[in-house]
Amino acid sequence: MKDTYVKAVVELLEAGQSVETVLLNLKKVLQNRGHLKLHDSILLSLVEELEVASVAHLAQVTLAKEGGVSVEAIKKALLQLEGGEAEYTLAYNPNLIGGLIATFKNKQIDQSYQTKLRELYQSITRV
Repeated sequence: MKDTYVKAVVELLEAGQSVETVLLNLKKVLQNRGHLKLHDSILLSLVEELEVASVAHLAQVTLAKEGGVSVEAIKKALLQLEGGEAEYTLAYNPNLIGGLIATFKNKQIDQSYQTKLRELYQSITRV
């Protein structure tokens, strides 16, 4: 039942209705139906749902360290992922040694030194 309310609120917000109106009407509906106890959990689920939706549209770029890759290299990787001028979030993973891993809309480009070294090792040991 809670998921139904969350889905309805998300659809109304995506349709362009104001946040204030949607939340006030949600509270009225919950009150009329005797479901007011669900209000807090619906709002928490709604926040989680909207955070996931907003992050899904951002590209994720993982670097070995801060300043390890130029902005041009990041933009080039995003262009390969059809991200164009998409906004991106940065994460850092020291295990990468260098290079980057870019992810956007279920696509990934791995240009990290870690992967290149692993592939080199595997090609040498396959003999």
